[in-house]
Amino acid sequence: MALNVDLYREIHGPAQTEQNKHLKSLEDYFHVRRENVAQVTVMPNFCLDEDMTYLMQRILKDKGKGLRIYRGLLVELRPNYTMKLSDLCFLYPQLCKLRGYVELEPKADLEEIKARIQQICELDINDLIEDKQTEDSFAISPLYNSIGLYRSHSSNEEWGTSRESNVLGYDLSCDKYLMHFLVHLLEQEMNVTEFHKRLVTTKVGSTEQTPLNMANDAAKGAIEFLTGKDEDECNWLTDFGTNWMYKNAQNYFYFNNCISLLALNKRPTVLQTAQVAGVQFYKTALTNSHKHSYAWPTDTGFLEGYHSDNSLNVQQRERIRETFVWNRDTINFNTSLMQQVNKINTTEWKSVESKLQVIPDSFYRVTFCRLSTHAIYARLDAKTLLSLVPGEREALVDFPLDQEHVVLDTIIKDYARVESFAKIFNPLYYNKQKNTLRIPKGIAEIILK
Repeated sequence: MALNVDLYREIHGPAQTEQNKHLKSLEDYFHVRRENVAQVTVMPNFCLDEDMTYLMQRILKDKGKGLRIYRGLLVELRPNYTMKLSDLCFLYPQLCKLRGYVELEPKADLEEIKARIQQICELDINDLIEDKQTEDSFAISPLYNSIGLYRSHSSNEEWGTSRESNVLGYDLSCDKYLMHFLVHLLEQEMNVTEFHKRLVTTKVGSTEQTPLNMANDAAKGAIEFLTGKDEDECNWLTDFGTNWMYKNAQNYFYFNNCISLLALNKRPTVLQTAQVAGVQFYKTALTNSHKHSYAWPTDTGFLEGYHSDNSLNVQQRERIRETFVWNRDTINFNTSLMQQVNKINTTEWKSVESKLQVIPDSFYRVTFCRLSTHAIYARLDAKTLLSLVPGEREALVDFPLDQEHVVLDTIIKDYARVESFAKIFNPLYYNKQKNTLRIPKGIAEIILK
């Protein structure tokens, strides 16, 4: 079946759209299922998500070979469609991810809120992969979660006055409860009608809540902790969810990293421009002639590749160091932060805004943010790793050791015992905590040449 690529083509042009191997792969996937698929809309933020692909391949092990996880799709399924593990290519696994923004009072203590944000814990990526039972205290996901402070300056052209607004915003998902739950549902290969029923009614976690209630309580609980107020006392600018399945009288719709503008009920929608920059608020101007099921992307979409550390100037490095917080002891760069993305100050993007019936409003610049750590050393090739690691030629770089060989695998896994009778690795170049080879960037560059 043919994908609806009108919005994607608007941004990237006909040639790039025709040559996109991921669009061709997705088209082939749905072609053999075309009788039970009503429509697939490719959003302007469509892209391969390499970090999420890596995570799901590790969770699924042999079952995940060849799997690719895509972002930016609206998929409409007929009731007799059979759900399978392979559907993770479009069924983005961060179920019912929530985004919300609360305007802070002028007298709010921003330094106190920053201190509380830094107290937020994070689920270890290996614990998520192995589905280890951890305590029920709130923790952000290892991938694509954030809690931060944002600021906007607006002016009144009639009176010549200006106003500064500080906002607390979040992007949160309950992956430690819902990711393996989703895998469990897909393994049962039920039709989408039963799948949706189980999705909205099954009780998960020790509190035995439905997935939607669990995600909502976690997000609102975080806001109450950070502001010191009950959620009902907060000045909510907007909040909404993505990566969820809805139904109408005939079919089922899965919104992958996009949302339904109708569900906002006249509240503004928000677009993540670049993680390092901030978010763009939009007013909606919906009419009955909307041709894309009232869908709106949650981000601008990833481009291939990252900003290299060498390309950053002093001011940009200072911004990363002072504005963004993650577990730097685990990994000293952040792929989410360094990801190259599409720009919105283009004629093409303005055309998409018009077609999706939104009007740009205020831009909120991120002033402080706690990010997921994205500890994904193992999936990065050596040249990409070198480009991302901060520092000059003397900076140490952690290279994952290949553990495919049984001897090396045994040595690394039981190195505490092995080290007692043989110092196989030079401690200058071996990081026992991370099980990585650590060598200076300059030497690594020579080796790669």
